Amino acid sequence: MTFTGEETKSLDRWRFEIKKYGKKQWGVFYQALLAAPISNYGRFNKALNLYGDWPIFDAIVATSNANITGDPLSYVLTVAHAKWKEAQEVMERDNDYQLSIEKSIQQNKESNSELEAKLLRARGGST
Repeated sequence: MTFTGEETKSLDRWRFEIKKYGKKQWGVFYQALLAAPISNYGRFNKALNLYGDWPIFDAIVATSNANITGDPLSYVLTVAHAKWKEAQEVMERDNDYQLSIEKSIQQNKESNSELEAKLLRARGGST
């Protein structure tokens, strides 16, 4: 591999360039970190559309630190799927927690309304 300077860019610089230049920069990033071109752009772009750019970005970085022989694409896509799934599980837990809070608040409001009605009846007021 010839040294082009691409290998020394910071990850925040890579993120900036990917956002600025779009899909073509993914190939440059992949090549720089993995020392191999994307072997199947169709599979790569499909995964990019399915998982989003963060899981793919993280997967390329993680793969660059692994000892992979041969074509790294399958490994990158496996890691990307795992990272996407992990993020989805966190989002679902957060969503479930938020829903339980909202349900609890609603139940408290209903209980407070019932208690207020009982207090008014006990005082002889109307409901």
